[in-house]
Amino acid sequence: MRIEQLHYLLELYRTRSFSKAAENVFITQPSLSTAISGLEEELGVKLFERLRSGVYPTPMGEAVVKIASELVNCEARIYEAVQAAQPPDKIRLMTIPAISFGVLLELMTQFQEDYPEVNLELKEFPPQIIIDSVVEKLTNVPGTFALVPIQEKTMEDVLAQLKRDHISSTPIYSENFVAHMAANHPLASQDQVTIEDFLAYPSIELNLLTKPPDNTAYNRLYMLGTSRNKRRLKERTHIEVDTLTHVKRLILSTGTHVVALPKLIGLGDRDYESGDIIWRPFADNTGLTTHYYLIHSSLYPLKPIEEDFLNAIIRFFETIDITHHPSNH
Repeated sequence: MRIEQLHYLLELYRTRSFSKAAENVFITQPSLSTAISGLEEELGVKLFERLRSGVYPTPMGEAVVKIASELVNCEARIYEAVQAAQPPDKIRLMTIPAISFGVLLELMTQFQEDYPEVNLELKEFPPQIIIDSVVEKLTNVPGTFALVPIQEKTMEDVLAQLKRDHISSTPIYSENFVAHMAANHPLASQDQVTIEDFLAYPSIELNLLTKPPDNTAYNRLYMLGTSRNKRRLKERTHIEVDTLTHVKRLILSTGTHVVALPKLIGLGDRDYESGDIIWRPFADNTGLTTHYYLIHSSLYPLKPIEEDFLNAIIRFFETIDITHHPSNH
């Protein structure tokens, strides 16, 4: 006796028709007839009367149908119990510390309100190893995404490498670098900052993006300013740090340091929201642009919930408006 025979038995009892029952359980009528006849032969009893007017259960058939219904219900409860014991879906999002708290916590909070059955994990990784360590994690752990910023100058090479590593990449957001400074900085009164203005003050360099050592934001601005002025500009002291916390501490403690970074890192940060730290756009075309990509392994097909997560990130970044950020007044 097989459990599918009991399903066929119950459907035949319900429809009183071999043709309708066979259609409902997605098998041919001869296959259904063979299955019921085999069950009758195994039990040694006749379960149904086959009449011109239809198929009718015998008294023994009625008794067997009642027990079969209980067994099929037990089967359903087994599947429900197993499903309930399975851990809920888990989605991991990795990104650099500079944008994890202000922007992504809001995004993940919204997503969990819509999908309360999903466990979410936000992981940070050091920006200096943005590719190697992230690719390894994406490849080995299904359900893992990474939101990575990539400089325009290195974007083609980075995306090509990701493709070779079987990593899918989806463009999410792009923005230009701006000058960040304390609210009492001498440049804060200007609506825009020239490269020469920026280079006149000590600078901070945040290890935000994948870049060769000579491709830092400060070096790019210094080389551009020198070429435009057709003379070598005076180099100012600049300090390289690894965290946004260090950047903010330097900006607020000295009142003179400036840093070239995307606007996005200040979103949701209380020092920016309070107006203690502000940003000003560059008056010149600096060519410093950041492109944010959501990447994941192409070795694993995305589950529907993971597709929803990817689309939620896309929609979230489509609604971001930094034009009216408190720092921009």
